[in-house]
Amino acid sequence: MVMEDYEIHITHRITEKEKQEFGEEHAKRYGFGSVKQWRTVMMIETNLGYKFSGSSYWDLKDFISKYFESAKRETFELSGGSLGGDFY
Repeated sequence: MVMEDYEIHITHRITEKEKQEFGEEHAKRYGFGSVKQWRTVMMIETNLGYKFSGSSYWDLKDFISKYFESAKRETFELSGGSLGGDFY
């Protein structure tokens, strides 16, 4: 995949400052989750359109896990599967 193809999928370029502020604000507001986890939520919400609507730390972990599971599944399907060995 060339860089131009990758950039087509990016909805909004987020600065490090925006991610950090979002992470700090949400960690304080909700009282759970690390700044890094909230930064990940921001990336998922901004680029994929999913919205976090949970109310606990476990909801946060599930939200992030579901994104990574779907991304891993899509990558596997796009690659045509594996002819042998483990898929990472």
